[in-house]
Amino acid sequence: MSLILILKPQGAKREDMKKQKLNRLLGSSAVACLCLALLLVLALSGRLVAASDGSISGVVTDDAGKPLRGASVIVNIDNMSVARYTDAMGRYQITGLKPGKYKIAATSWGYGSKTAEKDISGSTTDVTFSLKPNWNPLQISTAEYISAFGDEKEMRHVEATCTGCHNFSWIMRRRGQTAAEWEDFIPRMSPGDLFVTPATYMTPQQVKDISVSLEKVFGPDSPLPTKDKVHHVEISDEALNATFRYFTPPTRNYAHSVSVGADGKPWFTEFDNIANKVATFDLSTQQFHEYEIPTAKAMPHNPWVARNGQVWVTEAMANKLAVIDPETGKVTEFSAPVGAGTHTLREDSAGDIWASGSKKSLRFDPRTQKFDTYDIAGYDLAVDSHNNGWSTNGPKGTIDRVDPKTGLIKRYPVPGATFMRGIEVDAQDNVWFGDVLGHRLGKLDPKTGEMTFYHPPTPNFSPYGIIVEKKTGRLWLADYLGANVTRFDPATGKFTEFPFPSRMQMIRFFAEDPQGRVWFTDFTNGKIGVLETGESAMSSQR
Repeated sequence: MSLILILKPQGAKREDMKKQKLNRLLGSSAVACLCLALLLVLALSGRLVAASDGSISGVVTDDAGKPLRGASVIVNIDNMSVARYTDAMGRYQITGLKPGKYKIAATSWGYGSKTAEKDISGSTTDVTFSLKPNWNPLQISTAEYISAFGDEKEMRHVEATCTGCHNFSWIMRRRGQTAAEWEDFIPRMSPGDLFVTPATYMTPQQVKDISVSLEKVFGPDSPLPTKDKVHHVEISDEALNATFRYFTPPTRNYAHSVSVGADGKPWFTEFDNIANKVATFDLSTQQFHEYEIPTAKAMPHNPWVARNGQVWVTEAMANKLAVIDPETGKVTEFSAPVGAGTHTLREDSAGDIWASGSKKSLRFDPRTQKFDTYDIAGYDLAVDSHNNGWSTNGPKGTIDRVDPKTGLIKRYPVPGATFMRGIEVDAQDNVWFGDVLGHRLGKLDPKTGEMTFYHPPTPNFSPYGIIVEKKTGRLWLADYLGANVTRFDPATGKFTEFPFPSRMQMIRFFAEDPQGRVWFTDFTNGKIGVLETGESAMSSQR
């Protein structure tokens, strides 16, 4: 082993000593700066912790201490609420909560409810609930309410007449009225002239007939559903991992339907005459932006975000299409031809806009601003890969297809169907549709004309809107009367139900964002919401 010595001249040694002294000074300065930074962090740490997200967790049991599976826990602050369900051990956890004072409520099917108020900051707050058994038939879903009475004629008459616009929760508010009182009320049903009243499209005899049925079902001496007669479906394991988030817009309204663009932002309609707006929501900032419809009392019904980012809207009462430019905020309206309706919307691959109507449907070319009308009447409409238009023709009990190139119409009779809503086309051009009063999901194979029907676990399931996941082919269904968001896998035939925390909620036309979250509206309470399933594999609608 060799030892090598490097000798430096005396002058170099003095230079090194100067450098070492300078380095010690610089090092001391760096340490001082670091210490000062640490002191500042420590001084601010209290505020930083307070500003970080907090969480709440706990257990929900019955009054004997038994854990309650599937109990809902909802936290509320300002214009936001978050809801989750308890697991098999009665445990729950809600994370990502901004600091503040929250109202917390817990309830379970067949039990009462309890509330608490807690300040939530950057730590985990524990809140435990003990619930007592309590049967409240006014808090069950409409589908459950109907299930207690089988196929009684008067009950089905009320269902067929009234649930096209709202569920039973709206009727229950006036429970106890006689037939004469119902007959007096129906022509002025819309408070503050918010909507079109049923008397505008019902004959006096029809009003009289439904008033008699309403007295028998919801009158002074009408029976309430008992717990043992109600068909209740236990919550799915998948739903126990789900989170529901709700947000309240600045304008009080009846939120009807929602559509989501490629940027993930939901757009929804504020349907009533007073609000008369279309709004969008930014989840990252939790901010709303509202756009007023120029025509008064237009009743904006259904939105659709086109591929170019512009937002199309149907004006149900004004019989117009409107388009919003999000960049400028400009709203442009186009009057539809006489006889054609403006109800729900779709965009085809050519960029044309389709809209359904109760008598005729239409196609609008934004480039030429020209309309074409077709004799396919329906509440909802879809477009297949060949740009054929499809509609659910309830009055005729058919699924209708029109070829816009030739104008030829083909009708497919649906056995036993009289009242249909949602329709959508999958990647194989199979047509899926909802038979509301038949309480079933239908599938039409256009190549063969064969129809297949599917029934989820919930009796009186009523499919309104339909979404087809583009990657997986699974369907999402708006269970309007069952108060569920329901997923269906055609490959396995499995239905998975995600019940809303409120069993009175009405979901209509809804949408999925690129992250796989399902956006919906809460019509009764004028809110929008988003369902996060908690699953790692999510697919995109677009």
